[in-house]
Amino acid sequence: SSITFASNKSSRLVAGGTPGESGAAYVLSLRDKAIQQRFTNFSDIATSATFNNDATCIAVASADSSAILFPLTPTNTSAPIALTGHSGPVLSIAWSPQDDMILTASADRSLKVWSAADGKLLRSFSHHTEPVHVVVFRPNLSSVENMPVECASASDDATVRIWQPKIGRMVRI
Repeated sequence: SSITFASNKSSRLVAGGTPGESGAAYVLSLRDKAIQQRFTNFSDIATSATFNNDATCIAVASADSSAILFPLTPTNTSAPIALTGHSGPVLSIAWSPQDDMILTASADRSLKVWSAADGKLLRSFSHHTEPVHVVVFRPNLSSVENMPVECASASDDATVRIWQPKIGRMVRI
């Protein structure tokens, strides 16, 4: 089985499962030491999970080639948003600093940029030549005027690539 963790001030997100069989994500209350919510929507292990900035939503990636955004607040009755389009396991997932985009990385050697509001695919990058294991956004640099949103990806092709996902440009290898 596999486990990945993410946390915020009051909760911890645990994701994992049994390879090839099932995957799940659990939101645990740090205060109560109890499961607050469970998401068992995956047919393979959950590989990566993260909260948005205000912890009202989680994004979970899976080896079943999917990723899903789950609302967490009781007042938000929105249905989960499926992010489908990868042809291989989704290995990493990240929220943009402004919570308006989701970035996924996959063993299919691609990165995909999604709208966090509706799950629409905004763009796809296929410059890596091997599986992409990690994606991360640069922290919000609101003190720097006109700083473009940037993210990085790391792959088995022995490269780290820097991207500007809003405009669809790779800026550095």
